[in-house]
Amino acid sequence: MKTVFISYSKKDEPIVIQFETFSWDKNIKLIRDNRDLSYAESIKEFMKKIRTTDFCLMIISDNYLKSENCMFEVLEFIKDDNYKDRVLPILLKSAKEILHDAVHDKYTDYWNNENNNLGEALKKEEDPKIQERITRKRKKARNIHENIGDFLEFLVGIKMIVVDDDLTIDDYNKIYEAIFKDDWKDRPNFQKWSVWGDLTASPNGNTVTLNGELAVGGYVTDALDIFLKDKKVTLKIQNAAVSAFSDDRMIKITVNRNDRLVHPLNVDSLISGEYVPSSYDQIEFALPPDFDGKLGFVFYQANLKDLMITATYN
Repeated sequence: MKTVFISYSKKDEPIVIQFETFSWDKNIKLIRDNRDLSYAESIKEFMKKIRTTDFCLMIISDNYLKSENCMFEVLEFIKDDNYKDRVLPILLKSAKEILHDAVHDKYTDYWNNENNNLGEALKKEEDPKIQERITRKRKKARNIHENIGDFLEFLVGIKMIVVDDDLTIDDYNKIYEAIFKDDWKDRPNFQKWSVWGDLTASPNGNTVTLNGELAVGGYVTDALDIFLKDKKVTLKIQNAAVSAFSDDRMIKITVNRNDRLVHPLNVDSLISGEYVPSSYDQIEFALPPDFDGKLGFVFYQANLKDLMITATYN
């Protein structure tokens, strides 16, 4: 589960609602300031919490760069030393002009004018309470004016995802993949797999130990991420010698909901056109471009005795 804070202008809220809709059944917990900021909690206290989230999505638009609240969120978030590793700017196509250095003056000038205008308003105001409010706003505007140039330079230097103002599923998939890409460099996990047939499984991280005397059975999951498509998987097999396999048929590998057969990259020929021989202690295969999250191992007329399978991604 990833905790993701979304920083955005209220004028761009429709795209955030679309993102939430696409994310409802994914491993993402979304935090939004307008929904998750409690009445009694100050914005600074809230932002301290935000700096502990896994990711910060910034919906960059002209509205965003002219929003006092948005820019305050940015300046608070980037106080964290490793913020560059956790920021994912999402640039709306309507705001692509900010990629050009010549446009940056537009926003520094905007906040300089805001600061000056508030200064003029302060001179004319006689109510002490309103004066205090204007002074706070002017302090923020001055801070943004002094720092927005560096933030824009940061945006130009980082890889941003450019999306349509009306978020599409393809746009969402790019964002989702960017959030979870580092996870997929790690080892697979057998915790969300299940057995069928007379088979027992003892998973431990990326290793599973299988036992059972069965006519046919298997170990399967449909919960892998679809963004693992094209990933190369290596299975290290141990204890095959003490298990028994009919006609030397050790394991059949299938993918997708139609249980498509996988022919491993390092196996010359499959027994009965389906099963990897028991002489292989390592099996290598690639998940297909249309991978839908399902992967399975099938065993036929076998007596498995502590058959250990360790999986890694390459």
